[in-house]
Amino acid sequence: MTPLAIILVEADPSVSDAFQAFAQALGFALTVFETVDAAIAGARPPGTGIIIADLATDADIRRLLTWRGTLSVCPAIILLTAQSPALLRGRLAGTRDVQILRKPLAATEILDALRAATDGRGSA
Repeated sequence: MTPLAIILVEADPSVSDAFQAFAQALGFALTVFETVDAAIAGARPPGTGIIIADLATDADIRRLLTWRGTLSVCPAIILLTAQSPALLRGRLAGTRDVQILRKPLAATEILDALRAATDGRGSA
């Protein structure tokens, strides 16, 4: 994969630390925010970037998607959730470039999601 920027929205510092090592090993530049509101206030994702967000509520997901819609180029989103992916897919019908992964996840699931998100965005 070509190095790309990842914005991680994750409140758990141990998960953020583990993801930092994971992203670094893959050659991704990683910026971490603890909340969706912090990401909205501080993140400037490139269009080729990826937002990975562990969001617990539908309101947080809606805020993230609304914010992404205000950007000139929309980055891909990988949502990590304990909610039912089937229910979320129904609620997000018609939303482009959003993948949903159910927790707990395996490293291979994240790798597959990153590959899918980077397809057509300058990756190898």
